[in-house]
Amino acid sequence: MKSLVTTKNGQVIDVKGKVSVVTETEQKQVTIGETIPEGSTIIIAEQANLELAFSDGSSFTSQNAEAAPTAEVETLNEIEQLQALIASGEDPTAELPETAAGNTAANQGDSGFISVSRTGAQTIAGAGYTTSGFSAVQTEEQAFTVSSDDAPTITANDSNTIAEDEIATGNVLDNDLDFDTELSVVSFSVDGQTVNAGTTVEVEGGSLVINADGSYTFTPSDNWNGSVPVITYTTNTGESATLTINVTPVDDPTNAVNDFNTVAEDTIASGNVLDNDSDVDDALSVVSFEIDGNSYIAGNVATLDGGIFFLNPDGSYSFVPNENWNGNVPVVTYITNTGATATLTIVVTPVDDATNAVDDYINVPEDTVASGNVLDNDSDADDALSVISFEVNGNSYTAGSSVVLDGGTLVLNADGSYSFTPNADWNGYVPEVTYTTNTGATAILTIYVDPVDDATNAVNDFNTVAEDTIASGNVLDNDSDVDDALSVVSFEIDGNSYIAGNVATLDGGIFFLNPDGSYSFIPNENWNGNVPVVTYITNTGATATLTIVVTPVDDATNAVDDYINVPEDTVASGNVLDNDSDADDALSVISFEVNGNSYTAGSSVVLDGGTLVLNADGSYSFTPNADWNGYVPEVTYTTNTGATAILTIYVDPVDDATNAVNDFNTVAEDTIASGNVLDNDSDVDDVLSVVSFEIDGNSYIAGNVATLDSGIFFLNPDGSYSFVPNENWNGNVPVVTYITNTGATATLTIVVTPVDDATNAVDDYINVPEDTVASGNVLDNDSDADDALSVISFEVNGNSYTAGSSVVLDGGTLVLNADGSYSFTPNADWNGYVPEVTYTTNTGATAILTIYVDPVDDATNAVNDFNTVAEDTIASGNVLDNDSDVDDALSVASFEIDGNSYIAGNVATLDGGIFFLNPDGSYSFVPNENWNGNVPVVTYITNTGATATLTIVVTPVDDATNAVNDFNTVAEDTIASGNVLDNDSDIDSELSVTTFTVDNDDTVYNAGDSVELDGGILVLNADGSYTFTPNENWNGSVPIITYTTNTGESATLTINVTPVNDNFTDNNEVISVNEDSGATTGNVIDGSSVDGELSVQSFSIDGVAGPFTLGQAVNINGVGSFTLNADGSYSFTPAANYNGPVPVITYVLTDGSSTDTSTLTITVDPVND
Repeated sequence: MKSLVTTKNGQVIDVKGKVSVVTETEQKQVTIGETIPEGSTIIIAEQANLELAFSDGSSFTSQNAEAAPTAEVETLNEIEQLQALIASGEDPTAELPETAAGNTAANQGDSGFISVSRTGAQTIAGAGYTTSGFSAVQTEEQAFTVSSDDAPTITANDSNTIAEDEIATGNVLDNDLDFDTELSVVSFSVDGQTVNAGTTVEVEGGSLVINADGSYTFTPSDNWNGSVPVITYTTNTGESATLTINVTPVDDPTNAVNDFNTVAEDTIASGNVLDNDSDVDDALSVVSFEIDGNSYIAGNVATLDGGIFFLNPDGSYSFVPNENWNGNVPVVTYITNTGATATLTIVVTPVDDATNAVDDYINVPEDTVASGNVLDNDSDADDALSVISFEVNGNSYTAGSSVVLDGGTLVLNADGSYSFTPNADWNGYVPEVTYTTNTGATAILTIYVDPVDDATNAVNDFNTVAEDTIASGNVLDNDSDVDDALSVVSFEIDGNSYIAGNVATLDGGIFFLNPDGSYSFIPNENWNGNVPVVTYITNTGATATLTIVVTPVDDATNAVDDYINVPEDTVASGNVLDNDSDADDALSVISFEVNGNSYTAGSSVVLDGGTLVLNADGSYSFTPNADWNGYVPEVTYTTNTGATAILTIYVDPVDDATNAVNDFNTVAEDTIASGNVLDNDSDVDDVLSVVSFEIDGNSYIAGNVATLDSGIFFLNPDGSYSFVPNENWNGNVPVVTYITNTGATATLTIVVTPVDDATNAVDDYINVPEDTVASGNVLDNDSDADDALSVISFEVNGNSYTAGSSVVLDGGTLVLNADGSYSFTPNADWNGYVPEVTYTTNTGATAILTIYVDPVDDATNAVNDFNTVAEDTIASGNVLDNDSDVDDALSVASFEIDGNSYIAGNVATLDGGIFFLNPDGSYSFVPNENWNGNVPVVTYITNTGATATLTIVVTPVDDATNAVNDFNTVAEDTIASGNVLDNDSDIDSELSVTTFTVDNDDTVYNAGDSVELDGGILVLNADGSYTFTPNENWNGSVPIITYTTNTGESATLTINVTPVNDNFTDNNEVISVNEDSGATTGNVIDGSSVDGELSVQSFSIDGVAGPFTLGQAVNINGVGSFTLNADGSYSFTPAANYNGPVPVITYVLTDGSSTDTSTLTITVDPVND
């Protein structure tokens, strides 16, 4: 290798071998025609040649200048030659060539000379001759300077390109030069860091090491590709160059890992088959999959015996098992977009399905038995459910137990049936009942007994009294109301209505019925019969009747003792019957007794004091003896009714008149006026009593009752009296004139002064269902005898309002008007007690209005749902998203579709796909592949009993044609036929073939064309039918046929014709030869086979033991010698003088694949020797 430096500009005329030029900026291989600038270093490899033409017309050929870079060798040669000349005695200066290096160019300072440097010891040969006088030969100016001393290091940049995941190796010094120094690498820098040679550096993309000997290794990171940061290395001579490494990307194979998924029964198995697959170069997707022997495009749904499976292009998959199905799902084999395959194995393990125990709620009115069955809405796919125990109030009971609670009696049986019998008039929540099934599931039974405003139990009353007896009692004593304190508001009798407390005057007497229910019927004297039936109305609106019967009585004769007082010398006369009475009989006197003696009526009896006569008609007279006075003996008379009375006659000596004083009494309205008229009367001789009285033109015996328009009055013999005014009556009672037992009279004047009666303001109560306006009139049950009532104000929640105000309360809005009408409009869905309303009337009376709004389980607002999806798309959503219920958290209990009912969470298999609707309202309809149309309407039922529908419509999609490659293999000489469309499908179009092509043939053929191929004739028709008629005995692969359908899809048809072993036949041979004719030859093969060349496989000779070897003579004893070769040729030499048949020779031919058996029959004809 030579290193030269140019001193002129030159052009390359010719170059052979490796010659490079180094300028200030680069090192490169020189080419013919290239200009070499002055100062360039040229490196000429061994055996290389360079020819330059310089700008001044001179030239250079490296072969001529070969000695230039090897001055030391040249010097040694000259010394050896010079020594040889000296040894031979010749003149060395005469034989040696002129030197081209007369003087040292460096010393001359002339750049036009070549300076040859050499290293090593210099040996000067002693010539023994003087060389003075010789002049130096003119040296030729050269265009190069051959470097002397330390030649420069020539470094060249390196580059290496490798494929991804390959290690880049090499040696950066292989293309670097230094003639004086053995090069090595001392350091290198990369990516901002400088290290010593031999150090391993981690760089982006991998690790790098450059050793001192220049060898380097770059180990890229797994699957990395790109450009390694440029590496700059420095040699031991201080020169530097770069190493550039590029790693080109490689499409790494996909790492497709088999997947496994195990889920419990009734659980959807889902995941992503690509999660554990990887491809460093490509984003993976699933193209298709195969399951249970069928292939599917990714995204389609496969319906299996155990459920449905779909695998999407993004790798996500779901297997939705049929309800309660478990087992091994057929293995899924999927193919990625990179052509990789892996499997998905899904196992559904059996599960003892959890019981779906649903809480129960029942609401019944007060006094109604709550019954049902807690298991009716429970379900268990594996077990028949029963109740084994239940817990209430912290106590546990076995199923079937009867539990007495505060509010009633509860029974919960093993079959789930239950009953709660509430105590009479009890209402409220029954303590929560938690029941446990035989599967261990629990749920809660909640029973609520609604309060009911119990109807008043108003019982009809009956009262029977004897004539002249006051009938009294209380109509409310046998009435009851569990909710209200009863009072009587009004009553009706004899066709007239009365406010309670008023007096009804009847033909038979007077009747009054007070608000507290107490009543009295005061019959007229001696009256009997049926009092008109009284119908009374309570404050609760209940009615009942009061029936009073006054039974007749044979009235005892009222035989009243008679007393007569006459002044002395005055006849005492009268009639004892005048003050006697008998309601039933006309009275008469039949006898009388005096002084112990009895006399018939009409007798005249002479007594000590005078003469007495008492007649049958009751009249009597006592004629006192003159001046006699005193008591006549007591006269006891007996009437025709057997009654007796006494007649007392007193003859006053002469007596003062009675002092009877008029009486006055003033009372307030509705107050009984009472007193004693005798309190201010006096009689010095007698004890006074009232005998009779007269009022309002009628006379009454003392002690009887006088019924007046304004009330009732009675005056007793002892002078006591009472006037009971009618309710709210006031005014002057007719004047009473009474007569004493002394015959004196006086009057009684009673005045009833008017009173403003108190208002009867009665509390009001109303009960309405939730969301119902409560209205009424608080004055309807109030009364005031004196004033027309109105409401002036009311108070609620501690605040006062004028009548007519509208008050907004927590539960709603209240209005109470002056006329007593009111309304409470509850807020939507509110229930409970309205705060107590106390109203005040214009008379100052107050009462309370109580309003209760019963809770009502508000109807669920269940809204129909609609969903439209494209064919082969899963329709999903949530039916509860647009439903609402103010009282309950909604869930789906069951649904009905296509005439069948399902528990929520179960799967319905339909003609068009499968549908499931979960309790939380989420649903999915997975349509069958390519199905479209209207899904049967789904009617779902919520836990509140509300229903709504879900309508799903699957719209049609023009599906891509599924064109499947076809394969047909037939035996040789058999026509291959079929139909390429038989395994193709298009849901939307009827397929046909439009064109086809054949491999290695650029022609596009129309369907129906007949194409002649090397192996036969192909016809592919528009209906997909095809025939390939192979040439006779041809076999092999027909060039692949690609056909295109009318939908633009393409697929291939591959036909293989398999070889067939063709049968061949060979004819039997019959020959005859003459006796002693010598060897006869021939060939038993007279046919051919298309399968191969025929040859003899074996042979046998009748009667001669074998086997025989082809090509070897067989001696037939006494007959001759026979040889049969494999190529069919044979030779038969008969034995001397033998004639006759030769044992038949049977031979087997083969063509390499089949055989045929034939015979050779030889006859030796006799010859007459």
